[in-house]
Amino acid sequence: GSLNQKSSTDVYSCGIVVFEMLTGKLPFLPGSIVEMWQLQSEGLKKLPSEIRPELSPAIDNILLKALAYEPEERFQDVLDFGRSIPFALQPL
Repeated sequence: GSLNQKSSTDVYSCGIVVFEMLTGKLPFLPGSIVEMWQLQSEGLKKLPSEIRPELSPAIDNILLKALAYEPEERFQDVLDFGRSIPFALQPL
């Protein structure tokens, strides 16, 4: 199916919120809109588990996917993204 641009944007926005909720930090700290585009295109420089070591690599992978620069690489539905989070946060 074709990618719904709104869903892709929703996933990205929710990914930023979840990143901040889990780490207390924003994934990108740009000085300008141009710098924001550059930072976004380069991807996450610091994974959630590097900020909070008790977080699993699974949550890193979920947020890497949610915050992928290319919309087609993200979760295709914000519900799929949301449903993946609780499983990644459960203790081993």
